[in-house]
Amino acid sequence: LGPVVRQKFDNQNQQITIRRTAEQKARAEGRAEGVAEGMAKGKAEGRAEGRKEGLFEVAKKMLSKGVSVSDVVDLTGLTEAEIEAL
Repeated sequence: LGPVVRQKFDNQNQQITIRRTAEQKARAEGRAEGVAEGMAKGKAEGRAEGRKEGLFEVAKKMLSKGVSVSDVVDLTGLTEAEIEAL
């Protein structure tokens, strides 16, 4: 191959390598972002579930102390159906 053709070939290979590297980096960043979002969502859901379970425990104790269902609803924010299911 002549030097001009060889230079064009090398330039094209270099551009392909740069493009592939950029695509791989973008995919890796996308995966990392997705994992981070998933972790944050999972933690938020876990905290919400834990708070709800805590409210259920408080509601059970309140009911065992003779507090009315309507007062438990007012104080905990739980629904009447949730309290009656306890």
